[in-house]
Amino acid sequence: MISKNFTSKSQKITLKDLLKNSLPEISTEFADIGSIPNSDVEITGVTDNSKEVYPGNVFVAYHGERHDAHQFIDEAIERGASSIVVEKEQPPKDVPIIKVNNGRKALAKLASSVHNHPGDKLKVIGVTGTNGKTTTTAMINHIIRSQNKNSGLLGTVHYSINGIKMPAELTTPQAKDLYKILENMVENEVEYLTSEVSSHGLKQDRVSAINFDIAGFTNISRDHMDFHDSWDDYVKSKAKFFQMLSPESISIINADDNHFATFADKTLSKIITYGIETPRAMIKAKNIKFNNFQSRFTLKLSEELPTLGNKPIDPVTKEVIIPVPGRHNIYNGLLALTSCIVAGFDIDEVIKNISNFPGIFRRLQVLKKKPYTVLDDCAHNVASMEAVFNTISELPFENLIIVIGVRGNRGKETNKENSSILSKWIQKLPVKKLVITTSESHAAPKDQVQKQELEAFLEPIQKNKFPYELISDLKKSIKCSVNSAETGDLVLILGPYAMDKAQNFV
Repeated sequence: MISKNFTSKSQKITLKDLLKNSLPEISTEFADIGSIPNSDVEITGVTDNSKEVYPGNVFVAYHGERHDAHQFIDEAIERGASSIVVEKEQPPKDVPIIKVNNGRKALAKLASSVHNHPGDKLKVIGVTGTNGKTTTTAMINHIIRSQNKNSGLLGTVHYSINGIKMPAELTTPQAKDLYKILENMVENEVEYLTSEVSSHGLKQDRVSAINFDIAGFTNISRDHMDFHDSWDDYVKSKAKFFQMLSPESISIINADDNHFATFADKTLSKIITYGIETPRAMIKAKNIKFNNFQSRFTLKLSEELPTLGNKPIDPVTKEVIIPVPGRHNIYNGLLALTSCIVAGFDIDEVIKNISNFPGIFRRLQVLKKKPYTVLDDCAHNVASMEAVFNTISELPFENLIIVIGVRGNRGKETNKENSSILSKWIQKLPVKKLVITTSESHAAPKDQVQKQELEAFLEPIQKNKFPYELISDLKKSIKCSVNSAETGDLVLILGPYAMDKAQNFV
């Protein structure tokens, strides 16, 4: 039975055995683990949050982005921590102290050990990239479940075990939670795990104790600059995914992306390439057509492909229908199809399964078709906005009504970039009405739009002298947009976070 919060009971393990399972990967200081004082103490769990320490827990202290957890060591001991893992030298305490080079990686390795190394008991497909992760992983999970296989999913919209869903707090869970969830999947006889792998999760080494069988790359463009120190830091975080793969793993990389070589050159794994434009792609989409919110194309495998079962796939040509529109969804579909074929599923069954993919929340989601159409998408960066506008430019409609949310807590530059894309497309498409909202009524405190962010967003639009309505209340902004629609019009809802509630008012 799946527990309410996807937690599970960890095994009984002593500190000595826990360290044996994790060293020397996290520390080379202890040649003789038995010499550590009180190493026979039973460990009840691992955490990096001093306020969540329970008696018998290992507390892992490291220097984070905002806080240095070493200052909370005494609090952790007071709450019952049986041992402490640190990055910095500490004065003697009443419990064992183990010094490591990388506290975050130690946390992942220790959490994996406490929970019986669950990642080793699953066939794991991971997908990273700036855009497309959520749709691609949902497609993969849908195909696997259609094959009557037990499956788990970790992603932005939700986590699921054998189809039972739970809200997702983070795209990639924190390490202290991730391995609990994976163990719960193992206990529920999950065979395949499909996971989005975020740049945050990679930079913070959350997934470093998982051996990925298949690693997919969608694309990369500017995003999360509020978290990463620079563009180079963002790219390096993504590339880390492919550096951690073994020679037995298989990478599936978008050959059309300008940064293809950055990822392909960093891995020891086998490499499969996919794409639409470049001749170097081993798997291509040809004869692309869009009709009635569907995408049709010819799938061409131009050369033999490696698989997890070491039984290669011969070159072949097949016709594919994906029931979601857009060129970007062709890329998502190519990656999903390839992942499942490489995992060992029959190609004809995979193509059949993806043809009834139900779509996903706020990814060009059709909310209404008649008498006017309403589309909802969480586009929140330059690349995702370009993808949405490119898609709707090929759809039949009379006039376009746009309601878009400004991004709070993302700074001036991101908002100005997004607005510049919006302004460009306003000049190309028959836009009848533009409504801009700060969603104050529904945005979380941390996502409230600041004055300078709003000013940056409005600047390109005002420069082009396009009329707009600025409405702070989300419900009123949606009602204003929908009430302006006439037969044949298209209403487009755009933006992340608080805009997730917009569907309630259509």
